[in-house]
Amino acid sequence: MSEIEKTKESLLRELSEKVVENAGMELVELEYHKEGKTWVLRLFIDKEGGVTLDDCTDISKELGVQLDVEDIIQHHYLLEVSSPGINRLLKKENDFARSVGKKIKVQMKRPQENRKNFAGILEKFENGMITVLTDDKLKFELDINDIQKARLNEEIKIK
Repeated sequence: MSEIEKTKESLLRELSEKVVENAGMELVELEYHKEGKTWVLRLFIDKEGGVTLDDCTDISKELGVQLDVEDIIQHHYLLEVSSPGINRLLKKENDFARSVGKKIKVQMKRPQENRKNFAGILEKFENGMITVLTDDKLKFELDINDIQKARLNEEIKIK
């Protein structure tokens, strides 16, 4: 992505966060990239109790108006607004804090105790560290700064 596109993405993130937060919701993720010949601006939003189709529609309409006013994107694009789903990505500290007690899957940037992948219950989040209780009843303390990718994963089977 060019510097211009990175700057554009930053402006899009700032405007999107404002619109979403004004509606009492959280911007979980924003993607702005080309898919084939079409540019796509994709937002994932959430709120306590989950988002509804009406929430997504309302944010899409309001953000669409704001994007037209600000004229950040001068070419054709698609705007998509949706829920992060049940297997949502965990990126921010707040994501980990509210996911304590839930099943997660974590991939580390580099091996921790001879492994890079961990799946189990997010037992604790404190001071930037998570504790994962795996299905074989082992506990691992992992620094969130060393995480490549983490997501909720309700399909994990815990013995």
